Amino acid sequence: METYSIILSITGIIMFLYGILQLSKKLESVVKEKIAFYLRKITQNPLRGTVFGFIVTAINQSSTATTVLTIALVSSGLLSFYSSLGILFGANIGTTLIVNLVAFGITKIFVIFLLLGFLLFSINKTKKTGEIVFYIGGIFFGLFLLSFALESMKYDPSFTSILAKTSPILALLYSVVFTAIIQSSAITVSSAILMGQQGLIELPIIMAIIIGANIGTTATALLASFGSSLNGKRTALAHFLFNIGGALIFLLFFNQAHLLLSLINMPLANKAALFHVLFNVITAIIFLILIRPFSQTIMKILPGKDETITFLPYYLNKAFIKKPEIALGLVRKELEREFILAEKMLKKTAPLIEKFNHKKFQEINYLEEAVNNLQGEIASFLDELSRKNILTRKQLSMVVSYALIVDAIERIADRTLNIAQIARYRWLNREEVSRETLKQLKEILQETITLNSNCIASFRTKKYDQGLEQEILGKLKELKKDYKERLKNNKEAPASAMFFSDTIINIQRIVYNCTDIASHLR
Repeated sequence: METYSIILSITGIIMFLYGILQLSKKLESVVKEKIAFYLRKITQNPLRGTVFGFIVTAINQSSTATTVLTIALVSSGLLSFYSSLGILFGANIGTTLIVNLVAFGITKIFVIFLLLGFLLFSINKTKKTGEIVFYIGGIFFGLFLLSFALESMKYDPSFTSILAKTSPILALLYSVVFTAIIQSSAITVSSAILMGQQGLIELPIIMAIIIGANIGTTATALLASFGSSLNGKRTALAHFLFNIGGALIFLLFFNQAHLLLSLINMPLANKAALFHVLFNVITAIIFLILIRPFSQTIMKILPGKDETITFLPYYLNKAFIKKPEIALGLVRKELEREFILAEKMLKKTAPLIEKFNHKKFQEINYLEEAVNNLQGEIASFLDELSRKNILTRKQLSMVVSYALIVDAIERIADRTLNIAQIARYRWLNREEVSRETLKQLKEILQETITLNSNCIASFRTKKYDQGLEQEILGKLKELKKDYKERLKNNKEAPASAMFFSDTIINIQRIVYNCTDIASHLR
């Protein structure tokens, strides 16, 4: 086999993978920005979820990227396990787009995409679009190089003799391994179709490669599920079993599928691309029909209760938006839930004062994102409620109070995150703080947690412990006085001053936020 053909093939594969990687990165931020808003509505219906998965993958041309993103969304609570299944089914269909472009020879116009992308990138207003177009051109360029290399290889006796000895079973196994290594079923299937165009392999071999590529692409998703939540692991397992199930179905009817395609009058590459479409669409249809028993099977294989905190509201339901009394009751419940999440943050933050823990810090950041998301959902619900109804004075007063409460809860979460970040900064910079100061701060934080719990309880009891609030504020004054005395007597390192003062300020503001919340609940 000629050296330049091998180098050209490797270069083509690298260019393709680089284009896919960069395209996925550029589109990921756009998808994440839009996904939180539309996700719940789209995925309530598995069929719409499938269409969504198809569109996302058709854009980024990586079912692996879509699947990994889906696992992350499920693990973060933005998406339920059941809702994720439709996206997984659609992701496989999305990969058929580039394969069909290869079959129709569209990749030869890579120069147009590269030039257009470069020109758009040169203009500030179209810079992002230019990057996306340029990377699409890079993908096509990689495939063009691979096609050019394969054209030379078809005259190499050693290469053609290897292909001649390859059976469909061997081709399937090679495809599984190759796809698992390069993490792209698109390059595996595209390469097979390009070899078919050059007359190097026949349709049964290409069909086997397509089936194998669908199995191999599950490797990355399985790896991505390590460390994810229970539902994240369920999603990865569902993706694996879905692809394995599709492969087994088509292996059982392999000869019949080949016979049917043989009767169609079209070029080999187009037949292969059609098989790729049929394979993914038919598999998706079968699993959509069986989605409930399939999801129940996954739940039995991986039993247990998932501890993931969902970013989405539990209680808010727009079906009651026209019934203000019921809607306001639901808002009150959701506010209480949001407050409980903020309190969890505080409970996880208190130990970091004495001993920092990176895992706990990550959990606190996650909780803060959940509180922020709920703030937006509750505020949006209240806005819609006030716009779509003629409210009584009492109801309008409650809407205003709840709007102020949701902001106060979000500020408690922000103050708590500030304390966690202050603790992290001290740990990273190895700032010395006396044991006495650390002990006092931890104790006052514990009392603040008690005050938060009392404030949460007041959602139902309407009783708030103002005595405890005044006691904490009094102790904060004493702590400041004690600290100044230790600093004056050189019992504290000067570098600890910012750590102490910033922590005290944030605790004090949390107390004031509790005061605000309690006043609006009366």
